Amino acid sequence: MLRWIKGLTLLGNVLGTIVVVSGLIRYFFEGQTVGILIALAIVIVGPLEDVLKRKVRNHPGGEKGEAWATVVDLMTSIAFLVLLGWVVLIAS
Repeated sequence: MLRWIKGLTLLGNVLGTIVVVSGLIRYFFEGQTVGILIALAIVIVGPLEDVLKRKVRNHPGGEKGEAWATVVDLMTSIAFLVLLGWVVLIAS
């Protein structure tokens, strides 16, 4: 089972990196705002969320750390949806 988890984690990281880099290329070389919005959405729900969750879970406070991790999860999910909603609105 651990091999599956490691494999799926690697696959998610590789795919996320490909999408973010592609989005940045489309933004910087083609001027497409959609690219930067999608890249930003993925960074928010990926590495930024991971860092923030780790920070609040390791903060002294016991069970409050898990509650704050849930808040971080919900806030990053909302940010992700707002950015993707924005993409839907401006996509031609």
